[in-house]
Amino acid sequence: MLLRQKEAAEQAIRLIQVEYEPLPIYTDLEQAMEKDAYPIHEGGNIIEEVNMSAGDVDKAMEEADYIFEGRYQVPQIHHGAIEPHGAIADYDALGKLTIYTPTQDVFGQRINLSRIFQLPMNRIRVISPAMGGGFGGKIDLIVEPVAALLSMKTGRPVKIVLNRREDMGSKESFGNSRQKDCVKKGCELFEWEEGKREQEESKKAGDRYRVGIGMAIAPHGNGIYGVMPDTTGIMLKINEDGSLVLFTGVSDMGNGSLTLQCQIASEVLGITMDRITTVHTDTDTTLPDLGAYASRGTYVSGGAVVKAAKHLRGLLAQEAEEMLHVPKEQIEFSNNHAFDRENAGNSVTIEELAVHAKDTHENDFCCSDTFGSYASPISYGCHFAKVSVDTLTGEVKMLSYAAVHDVGKAINPRSVEGQIEGGIQMGIGYALSESLIYDEEGKVKNNSFRNYHMYQADEMPKTKIALIEKLEETGPYGAKSIGECATVPSATAVANAVSNALDITFCQLPITAERILQALSK
Repeated sequence: MLLRQKEAAEQAIRLIQVEYEPLPIYTDLEQAMEKDAYPIHEGGNIIEEVNMSAGDVDKAMEEADYIFEGRYQVPQIHHGAIEPHGAIADYDALGKLTIYTPTQDVFGQRINLSRIFQLPMNRIRVISPAMGGGFGGKIDLIVEPVAALLSMKTGRPVKIVLNRREDMGSKESFGNSRQKDCVKKGCELFEWEEGKREQEESKKAGDRYRVGIGMAIAPHGNGIYGVMPDTTGIMLKINEDGSLVLFTGVSDMGNGSLTLQCQIASEVLGITMDRITTVHTDTDTTLPDLGAYASRGTYVSGGAVVKAAKHLRGLLAQEAEEMLHVPKEQIEFSNNHAFDRENAGNSVTIEELAVHAKDTHENDFCCSDTFGSYASPISYGCHFAKVSVDTLTGEVKMLSYAAVHDVGKAINPRSVEGQIEGGIQMGIGYALSESLIYDEEGKVKNNSFRNYHMYQADEMPKTKIALIEKLEETGPYGAKSIGECATVPSATAVANAVSNALDITFCQLPITAERILQALSK
């Protein structure tokens, strides 16, 4: 039935005749900003000018030992999320709009939908049930307003899912920074001196295959403190059997945000992970979160869980004081129990506390808190790459890779390592193969994975990963975020390795075989 409806809809679309007014096509930003460029928007094509500066730049330039100048070009790329953009919209008979969409920012989307359709926020509900990858590409509205409008017009639920071709064609206080430690540990892990020896030998021998090594170090912030209020709200509720429900507006993109929040709640409350579940990313049932971007997940949302869990622990301790007959300051929580620190045998289960609170005081254990970040520490990553370049064909082969990251305390080390591995894969593609190609009319030519080359598992080098775990005082249990920092240095490290192999500086990504051969011919 659904298939026939889909075919009927596609046939109807083909019958619609649309008249277009052709406008000039600009595929270059600088061309679009020229004074005589066609004004796509009223008043011109420059939306806003932003000037940001710090310190005395002119003085710093005068005192610098070396000054390097150059023009560097990077391509537009596709994130390659497993799940393309899609949404379901349901505008019901009572005038409430519900949107189901894999988004990194349910509350931000609610704000913008409210503005677009002039609806109060209590008549808009945005739910992100699950997400097949985000990477920043699923923050803003894409198909959601279209689905919403169609649902309003038809009075029926509407589902829109882009196929891959459509998806690719659309769209202060630095903390405990340990960048030097990252460099030192990375050099050892990567065996930098051995790499230098290999590079020099391949150069002296005049081999067809040249070995090159490169490294890069890069920072990334933990949220947007100082730009706007950086907040996350968390609610915690204990059931009658002592299990816990954690309500969070934080979107999990497959990066383990929900697991991390449960880990923190477990640590504070002494409730085991198997007895904690989540309700997440629903604008009607969870408190607002600023959104899953700016690498704020661990640092800000983790801080919010710590705050709410400590609040709830205080309520539990007050109840336990009455049942155990010891001062609440003497009570600790572990393995689903509250116990007397000085007499471990004197204990009570969380379930017994919940039942006692209900029967004796007609009370439930439930609390909510909003945490506002008050600092913006920096996470650092130092990456090292070794490559082999075929001077006859221009082909680059990744030989080995090492990455060391300063993350404060790694609350979930395996998840952190997974994030770093994913960032490396994205960065290698960014450096060597990925670029959206446009024709003279601005249409994407390589809009499928058949002709848009993302690095696959069998092309990835052997990779070593290490963490610098020096506690960040302002972070939850000393943690900082990893997120985007895992990608930031990777493309540069690879580009430096290729440049090192050939003694040629490449200032434009991706460094394809064609560009390598052009550079060698010169």
